[in-house]
Parts: sequence; C-alpha cells; structure tokens
Amino acid sequence: MRRFVFGPLLLALALTVACSGSSSPGTSDTDVPDAGDADAPLADTDDRDVVTPTDVPADVATPDAFTPHPKTASIPVFDEAGVVDFALTFAPDQWTQFQAYRTAKDKEYVHCAFTFGGETFADAACRSKGNADYWAEELKPQFMVRFNHWDKKGRFRALRAINLEASAFHSAPVRDRVGMWMFRQAGLDASRANHARLTVDDKPYGLYMNIEVVDHEFLEDHYPDPSGNLFEDGSQLITNESTSDGSDLYDLEDLVDREPLEGDHTALYATLATRLDMPQVLRFMAAEATFPTGDNFTNGGTNYLWYDHPGRGFLVIPWDLDDVLSEWGNATSDPFAYWGEAELTLPPSKLRLLINQNAQWKAEYVGYLKAFRDEWLPKVGARITEVCAQVRPSVVADPYAPSSDIQDFDDDCLDAVARADARRVYLLGQLP
Repeated sequence: MRRFVFGPLLLALALTVACSGSSSPGTSDTDVPDAGDADAPLADTDDRDVVTPTDVPADVATPDAFTPHPKTASIPVFDEAGVVDFALTFAPDQWTQFQAYRTAKDKEYVHCAFTFGGETFADAACRSKGNADYWAEELKPQFMVRFNHWDKKGRFRALRAINLEASAFHSAPVRDRVGMWMFRQAGLDASRANHARLTVDDKPYGLYMNIEVVDHEFLEDHYPDPSGNLFEDGSQLITNESTSDGSDLYDLEDLVDREPLEGDHTALYATLATRLDMPQVLRFMAAEATFPTGDNFTNGGTNYLWYDHPGRGFLVIPWDLDDVLSEWGNATSDPFAYWGEAELTLPPSKLRLLINQNAQWKAEYVGYLKAFRDEWLPKVGARITEVCAQVRPSVVADPYAPSSDIQDFDDDCLDAVARADARRVYLLGQLP
C-alpha cells in the first residue's frame, strides 16, 4: 500500500520531502535576556476573524460552527501578550546522551525536566527535532518535549508535548507564528504559536517559537468529534494506531492516483465530494496560495496533516510554515500551479490539478482567494511588525541568534512585510 501524498510521486522524492519536511533544512519534523527587557504586548489578540468570500455560496462560505475551546490550563503556555519563559533541566548523563544522539543523527528521547510558570514536570522526554543532516550547523538544538513518552497518561497543562523551533535560516524567526495566525484569520483551524525564551540547565539558549503540536488534544479543542484518524507528513497515521490501519486515506490516494488527468472526472468528483470536506479543502488551498507556501499541501510537499473528521470527511490542517513570505514562496507564484522553487524538485499535486478542472470548485477556490487577498492579506504587514517589535529585545539578547547583527533581523522583518504587499499586488493583477 502506498503511503504518500496525492499524485504520481517517485518514492525517492517522497522520502526526501518526508525526512526534510521543509525547504529550510533545519526546521522540520510534521525554544534569557536581562530582566529589564520588556516584551511589547500585541494589540490584536482576536484569532477567529472569519472571512466570508462574497463569490462563494452561503452554505459553504463559513467554517465549522464548532468554536475552538483550548483547555484553560494550556492557555498561558501560548500567551501571545509577551514572550514566555521555559526551562529544561537534564541530569549530566542524560545531556551527554542527548548530545550523542545529535552526533549520530538519531531522534531518540532522553529524560529531562520542563518548567513553566513555577510548575515543573519532573520526568519529561526530550529529543532533537528538525532535519538531522543540518544539526551540526545549528547554533542551538530545536527540541521536542513530550510529557506522555514514559507515561502514556502524562500531561502538562493539558498538553502531551511542547514543540520548540529555532530556524537558523531566517534572521527574523517569526514566520511560523505569523503563518498560523493568518490561517486562523482565514477561518481555518491552526496551531497556536507564540515565542519563548529557553534556558537549558540554567544557561540561556535564547528565543524559540513555541508551536502547538497537532495531536488528540488539538482535535478535542477544535472538533466536536475527535475520534477520527489523524495523519501527519501527508500520510502517516498518528492517532488510533492500535485500531486502524489508515486504509481510509490510502484508498483515497489510490483512487486519485488511478485517475487520468485528462477526460471526464464526474465519477471521481462525486466520490471526492463524499470523502473530503470540500469547502474546507478549498478554503485551505486558497489560504496557502495567498501566502504563498513553498512546500506544503498545494505544492506537492508533505508539510500538512489530514484529519478524517467523522461526518465531514477529510480536512487539512496546516504545518511547518517557517518559509512563508520568503524566497521559498515567491510573491509571483501561480495560485493554480506552484510546486515550490525548482531546487526542491517537488512533484505536482495531482489532487490539486484535478480539483482545478472542476468548474464549481475552481470558482469557489477563486472566491476564497479573492476574499483572503482583500480582507486579511492587507493586515499581515501590521501583524509582522507587531510580532517583530515584541520579540526584538529577546533576539538582541539571544546568544545563538541566527545573525549577530540585529540589522539583519530588522531587514528580514521589513522583507517579509514587503513580500506580503507584493503578493497582494500580484493577486490583484491576476484575479481582478
């Protein structure tokens, strides 16, 4: 049984993308300055401004009526009003083992302790994350911290895990956070994300992005029925592993793979309409194209998750947005057929090519795309500016910042704003 994203993928390409997970080589897997450094609060904290495209029929223009309700205990962990503080502690032998695993490029866990808000989880599990081929070049490790690794019932603030990312490939480490915010503005369910200052054994490790893990807790927070199958990296089953073989998705992949690109697709469209939550998928595709993304669902990459929602069918959840509004997502990319920069060698998404041939679905997709372009893309520059202002003191104090020159951070923030503006201008020209 094939287990890869929709389309005529070569196995070598699928393995390359699944292992790297990102065009930036150090960020995939699908985080102390002086006390006097104040964190500027963000003015806009409303993450559920739902855009309703005027060109889309009313019955498909709004997302699931179920309102996300993150568990109260977890809310401070993702507080966006300021940079939060986390601490990791390792016994000497466990830190030595952690470093040995990094040298061997192994994503194995060691014992650690995690502290936040005066509360410590004494026996967590820590490992390196990201593309192991680039660990030797990283100034500091990225961390996956699990609370249920040694004890399946383990939770910290109602969370199973903490995901700390620190890209060494952008001077302004803000894109994942802004990207998830943009998805939420588009009326889609997306991870919470903020920034955290991290200490490791009382030593400052600087600034990380704290990006909410998509797991069963996420499903409980976002959907009235969290019992469906969840797949990461486009096809890897990560819930219900003991009771499901994932054939629901793999059968759908085979159906799409067998369909010729030319000819009458009436039968396929009828099946897709019963298996996919098409309004959500079209909304998701438009959100990715608005950035645009560079190696995600619409680009033929594997940086996304599928959730087989009972009653609604498959819907898509975003992941790994570290390269939005960068050279990996060109402002002039085709909103109907962009497969990432040529060096990524990503195969076209056959599902996307087939959806483009359905006149009704294409019209709905264009309606969402225009609405996002007009309603929330103009707000992106201000959001980037707010986040950059908030984290700048922590970047200055970061002993492992991607650049020792804060001007590089400032320039990268301005570049991201310029790219958002350029994308809107391009889309206005393409879709008047």
